[in-house]
Amino acid sequence: MIYGKKIIALCISNAGDTGHFQFIQALNRVLQDNGYKLFIYHTCTDFYHQKKCEEGEKAIFELIDYDIVDGVVIFSESFMDPVLTDQIIASASGHKIPVISVGEVHPNATTLMFDYESGFESIVRHVIEEHGITDTCMIAGAKGEYHSENRIKVYKKVLSENNLTFSDERLFYGDFWWGPTREAVQQMIADGTLPRAIICANDSMAIAACEELKKSGYSVPEQVVVTGFDGIMEAMYNKPPLTTAKCDMTLSAKAILDILQQAEEHKPLQQVYGVPYVKDIYRSCGCRRRANHNINIGERMKWAEDRFIKYQDDERTLMEVSEMILGCDSPKQFAECLQEFNFYNICVVMNEECLDESVNPALEERLDSFDDRMQVIYRTEADNALFPEAMPKKYILPDLEEWVRVREEPLLFTPLTFLGKAFGYLHFGSFHPEEYAKILQYVKTLSNAFGTYRIIRNLKYTAASIEKMSQTDYLTGVLNRTGFFDALPDLLAVAERKYVIVASVDVDNLKQINDRYGHAAGDFVIKAVAQAIGGIPFGDKLCGRFGGDEMVVCAVADTVAEERLLKDGIDKNLAIVNKESGNPYLAEASIGTVTVRADGLDFLDALKKADKLMYENKARKKAGRR
Repeated sequence: MIYGKKIIALCISNAGDTGHFQFIQALNRVLQDNGYKLFIYHTCTDFYHQKKCEEGEKAIFELIDYDIVDGVVIFSESFMDPVLTDQIIASASGHKIPVISVGEVHPNATTLMFDYESGFESIVRHVIEEHGITDTCMIAGAKGEYHSENRIKVYKKVLSENNLTFSDERLFYGDFWWGPTREAVQQMIADGTLPRAIICANDSMAIAACEELKKSGYSVPEQVVVTGFDGIMEAMYNKPPLTTAKCDMTLSAKAILDILQQAEEHKPLQQVYGVPYVKDIYRSCGCRRRANHNINIGERMKWAEDRFIKYQDDERTLMEVSEMILGCDSPKQFAECLQEFNFYNICVVMNEECLDESVNPALEERLDSFDDRMQVIYRTEADNALFPEAMPKKYILPDLEEWVRVREEPLLFTPLTFLGKAFGYLHFGSFHPEEYAKILQYVKTLSNAFGTYRIIRNLKYTAASIEKMSQTDYLTGVLNRTGFFDALPDLLAVAERKYVIVASVDVDNLKQINDRYGHAAGDFVIKAVAQAIGGIPFGDKLCGRFGGDEMVVCAVADTVAEERLLKDGIDKNLAIVNKESGNPYLAEASIGTVTVRADGLDFLDALKKADKLMYENKARKKAGRR
């Protein structure tokens, strides 16, 4: 529970599917009326193909916060990966959260089963017993698929009870889809075995059968009766409207609520609860019932045309968004891009790691899909100038309290993935079938755009790093000769009418230190001298390593007197290193400096003079004089 509401987590895929949306709509309404709030954890795939690119979508279920969730509902029918369902059930059960599996039996969850068997049986009996048709065939789903085989058994049972003989020649497999169904009808027509009634295992096949019959000159239902099963929206708009069977989604939602309330009261639960499928009689079986139901085909066609045009407009918009994101210079510009197109009721949340250009998304390896701290990149109607904005993952949304306390819409979270890995999620706040149909469009566009942007950004970072490496001394981290001379013009441009100090710095006694203490000691001394130069108090300066123990400094000064500050600063920094290191050898350097006005500087000439002074300084040291 949170903010006074009990939270129910619904795990489902393809929320834009008509049947799935109707289920969500009914469940949200029933839960809302009884003091619950629905959180939807959604994937755009059902994992049927088990592809690597789908794996990242499973990460969305990592966001379920069992500290606030009071129940988990899994629309198991929508997931073709049983391992995933088992994992969700195990996680919820481990937190002692009641779990309801909808559509499939799981031993560790309470199951709500749609009574497909009795529903399909009612259709078969309607054709054979109420219409008295004895010449029938069946178009089943996929061979070996559980629901398809079960409906075949029901068909055989009704035939037997009516003293009718089942024949394998009268059984066809349409794979629950259009193409194989049309082929099956074509085969019946070609063989001259077209029956009086075709009983289909789902509505999509029944619609395809009707179309193929009409194309071949047969009239439905006058010459051939056709029935379906599932009660999809398209069945009602078929010509003639399709006799089918469907589940009352409100009954399903109420059954879920009843199970949840029994679990809260610690009442014993059945393993399986049933929800009936009921006949929905229309015209395709020959019944006159509902023959005059009010369907305006013209309005329906106009609606479909408008929706298609809107879909095309959305595609063009999303293409523009994608191109703009790829042209962004920083994640901060994401919000500006999305704000320009005014996406309705969405919130884009990404891993903090996505802001790190050094991370290659194609190579990153993670234990958890989401960071403990996430970044809100965009939120509709918010001041997106503030984004990216950090947010703890457990908050899941910046305005969660408002959504829970005030809003009636469910909260839908769906993952953003790239190359099979999740990098964030999208909160979808709109609650309308047409809006839910856009989820896949939004997710794929934003996922690919953000993912590709990260690749481009990482390539730029890598290129810059390689360029920096080519201009940087590997041991000390200061510029090498090439990098020094490339950066020099920018420094001199800053100097303007000021002075420039050119210093030649040479490490003392490097050969002796290498010979006596080893090259690691020599490297320590070289790095110490470079760090001592880096610590001198000049805001505008360059340091370069030109050779093994030779370094060059160029610094901007306000007065000639600051030349002494450079020398003393290096000596002082080296003295500190020697005191703290406790090494048996000293890190020391000989220094020669020349100071000239910036507008009269000949750098190479100044460096030549500084070199001469440095060698004179080194010679005095060897002679025992400073």
